[in-house]
Amino acid sequence: KQWYQRRVAITAGVSKQDAAYNCEYVVMTKGAPEIIKSLLEEVPADYDSTHKQYTLQGGRVIALARRSLGSDVSVRDITREQAELKLHFCGFVVFSTPLKKESKAAVAMLKESSHYVVMITGDSPLTACYVANQLKITKKVLILREHDGGWRWKT
Repeated sequence: KQWYQRRVAITAGVSKQDAAYNCEYVVMTKGAPEIIKSLLEEVPADYDSTHKQYTLQGGRVIALARRSLGSDVSVRDITREQAELKLHFCGFVVFSTPLKKESKAAVAMLKESSHYVVMITGDSPLTACYVANQLKITKKVLILREHDGGWRWKT
């Protein structure tokens, strides 16, 4: 089983004001947009273009989704996979993390001293391309992606 899920989910009971013991259970999930997309009941038409727009501007993008489980469910008896079926998209959270002032100078100094500079990151490929461009690390971007059980370089 894959240990690196790229998402986090919680289940919470929301009490109603008129009933002390009656609550509705809700699943709330956050994670990588491409992972959350696969869990959605309905994907908004502009999901991919909006996600791409933010990552091309260097944003770190997290997708949010939720689903009501109702009040008559035993949350201990359902699996994560069952709870995260047919989620409803809530929106994106976009984090802007500007480069440190000294980053460009440090990379330039390394390049001038004949070092070969590479960037290894867990960011989205488009966010990584934006950062690499800002730091003038490369003219051509290669992304290593999993493909058909193996790995492939993509430009």
